[in-house]
Amino acid sequence: MKKYLTILLSILLLISCSKDEDIEVEESNSKRPHITSYYKNGLLESKLEYVYNNNQLVEIIDITPVQEGSMHLSYKYEFDYKMPVVSLNLFVGYTEELTHFFRLDYIYSNSKLSQLDLSRAPEFEQVTESQFYTYSNNQLVLIESKADFGSGMELRDKIDYEYDDSQRIKRCNYYEHSDLEGWWIHRFQSYTYNTNQVEVSTIREIDSLYFDKVVNNFEGEKLTRTEFYGRNFDDELEFTKEIFFDYDEEGYLIEERKKEGVNTFVTEIEYEPGKDNLDLFSNPESEIYEFSNPFGFQFDKSDK
Repeated sequence: MKKYLTILLSILLLISCSKDEDIEVEESNSKRPHITSYYKNGLLESKLEYVYNNNQLVEIIDITPVQEGSMHLSYKYEFDYKMPVVSLNLFVGYTEELTHFFRLDYIYSNSKLSQLDLSRAPEFEQVTESQFYTYSNNQLVLIESKADFGSGMELRDKIDYEYDDSQRIKRCNYYEHSDLEGWWIHRFQSYTYNTNQVEVSTIREIDSLYFDKVVNNFEGEKLTRTEFYGRNFDDELEFTKEIFFDYDEEGYLIEERKKEGVNTFVTEIEYEPGKDNLDLFSNPESEIYEFSNPFGFQFDKSDK
């Protein structure tokens, strides 16, 4: 699957994490995403159109221009609203006839996403992966992941979260399971808050060495630059890449650009007037884990 499919899912999974079980529209939005374009080294790789009905997102369609006779992976997302469950269906194919590839079911309870189920083709009645979210004092405290690798759904991993006195995330612990030791923390993430900056460090529990570090830089409420540091072959932490984010005069994100090696990647977002329900599609884990993803912030910054 092309890399931009992951980016697209991030758009849907990283908006916010509170919603009533009846479908409400985010009234503060004055415009909504309409076209998202992905470029590599100045050449268009993918172009997506967001389609709404009564302020609800109902489809995301691949509208990438294709030269006659050339091969192109086309796809679309369709949404089915049967609250408290919303289903996201992915269809892919190299011809005009697309094949149902997978389905994500967002299950809501007490105004929050409580479960996220993944079903793959061809047996869509069989859930193959699930995430379960537990909250305390309106904060995410535990994620448990189950998967079916042929012997039924089994608990595979879990993450728990710790907060400081200001209710900010300060650490999340990643657990593995051993028949001899039970559940044990194999790595954790530590959060450091500075003026206009949030640093997220991933550390191996076994030797207290970094896996990586992400430094997020802000101007007010806006994420403007993310710096990535990773370990090299000599097990040393070094700078690897950075992402820049640009906004329009109203505070809406309009461009994300990054450079990896000799390649430059740019994402451009175009808007249209109208309201949306994008905050319905939320992933609490990503809400506090992936600071680097701009879609974790409200599209509408006009009230800031």
